[in-house]
Amino acid sequence: MNYYMVIDFLVIFWLRIFCVSEVNIACRHVEEMSPVVIDILWVTFDSNDSLVVYENTSLIMICIIPFFCKLTNSKWVLQNKENSEPPYKIEVHQGTALAQRNLVPKIGEWEVIDVVTLKQEVCRYQVYVKPVENQCLSLSKDEINIFCTTKRVYPKAKCTFYISYNGQRAFEFENVIYSHKNETGYSVSNCNAIKPIQLTEIGTYRVEAIIYPNISNDKSDVVYGTNISTEIIFKSPYITLVNCPTHVKKYILIDCECVLNELGSTNVLYSWINASTNESISYSNHLRFAVDNYNTEFICKANSFKIDNVLYENYNIFLLSGNSFESMF
Repeated sequence: MNYYMVIDFLVIFWLRIFCVSEVNIACRHVEEMSPVVIDILWVTFDSNDSLVVYENTSLIMICIIPFFCKLTNSKWVLQNKENSEPPYKIEVHQGTALAQRNLVPKIGEWEVIDVVTLKQEVCRYQVYVKPVENQCLSLSKDEINIFCTTKRVYPKAKCTFYISYNGQRAFEFENVIYSHKNETGYSVSNCNAIKPIQLTEIGTYRVEAIIYPNISNDKSDVVYGTNISTEIIFKSPYITLVNCPTHVKKYILIDCECVLNELGSTNVLYSWINASTNESISYSNHLRFAVDNYNTEFICKANSFKIDNVLYENYNIFLLSGNSFESMF
């Protein structure tokens, strides 16, 4: 035996004696109708070492060196990448996961024990269902009010909203309102994002909603989600006068309606003012009167509480010759 062979032998011998066995496991969250999988990375130099694997307190597998694993339940399928040297990689696949039934628990736990070192590793998995039949609606012209719903998800859904303004960088909106209802083992989830808009903030907004199952109560769960984009355009408010003729004969009956449009139009206090006397003559958006020679100039006042803004619109009447009674004969 030459010098280098002796050195190699001593190094290998030293590694096998002094290297500690190590087991690392990782279990993935499981989509419904997919296999439940555990990944085991096993580092051992002890020929007498063995692993015991439990799933939800049930013994399902025993692995012994040299590389051999015995399954204790026929529903398990062992998939391994066989190596003559450590680390050993083991994948164990369970049968199909069903979120709404009791065949497989919605939440499961793996436990792997190294028999020699008695080191124990535990990880947990969650069965999830991606959201389906998803929809987002804009409910208001006065504010960002996006209501999203999903008809089937597990566990309950969570929503992340990103809002961008006039093409600028999006920011996350965090004050989300939720409601959930259980149906046949799944969840029907709604989420609502509301953000007031001021008069100085008119423009185009894009709201990106990500709906996803709240598996681990962490934003990393968005990888299981669905994106829905909604565009909302807020325009400057303006007044229109409906059924308000400007050229009329005396004594004709007028029912003029004042309407505030666009931003701020849902919570408005209207009033009408006689421009000649500066007196308020109506506290609704309707102005009803019979035309005469004296009252021909009016002002509609629209006070929007939503955006704290007041708009005015003039309504002027020009009298035609004759009167409305003459046309009756």
